[in-house]
Amino acid sequence: MTTFRIATWLWLVLAWTTAASSQAPAPDQKTVFAAYVNSPSYRSMLEEIINAGEAPTSKAQCPQMKIVEWDRTSIVEQPTFVRAANNNYEIDTGAWVGLAILERCGSRVTRRVLLRAEPGLNRFNPTLLLPGDFRGNLKLEMDAKLIVLPMLSGNANCGDFASLRVLDIKAHGPPSAGSWSETWSAIACGSRIEADVVYTPIAGGMNVTARNFRIP
Repeated sequence: MTTFRIATWLWLVLAWTTAASSQAPAPDQKTVFAAYVNSPSYRSMLEEIINAGEAPTSKAQCPQMKIVEWDRTSIVEQPTFVRAANNNYEIDTGAWVGLAILERCGSRVTRRVLLRAEPGLNRFNPTLLLPGDFRGNLKLEMDAKLIVLPMLSGNANCGDFASLRVLDIKAHGPPSAGSWSETWSAIACGSRIEADVVYTPIAGGMNVTARNFRIP
């Protein structure tokens, strides 16, 4: 499975302080997390990760994207924070998917990032996830990548799998009876390629089928 990781570590300090003394009871962890993901520092961090990990083809078309919505999250492991010496709060453990809507040179796009805390180090290991309207969870994303990415590369006649990048995913209307479909747009060895990806419920999971490969 291809993943996209930021090369540099990002150090984070919660931009949420309290006037209470260090001996006062710590606020509820969910309250701290809600303040954190609504903070300007979280927005800046998320924007930096997403822009740094954007595909070169996309960056050539639009060098810098700006976040306009950024507080939507899906918890993977419940985040915890600890009080620092300066009475701020720092991330300690946990993981979540952060979803952001960005302005991309006149249009709006969706990007998702898995943020996994490095325990006790106040920093994250971020992983960029599939862009656009992907509707599945992390397991379905992994399964879909294993099926769809090699087929995209093969149908593009691209032997350099590392060059393959998914640029966008567009959903085809709302789900029906648990099924839905999407169009994946990618670039492989410098060539654009698209495919339709269909998700159908089966016992114990989802069936993923890729078809209608084409050069746009």
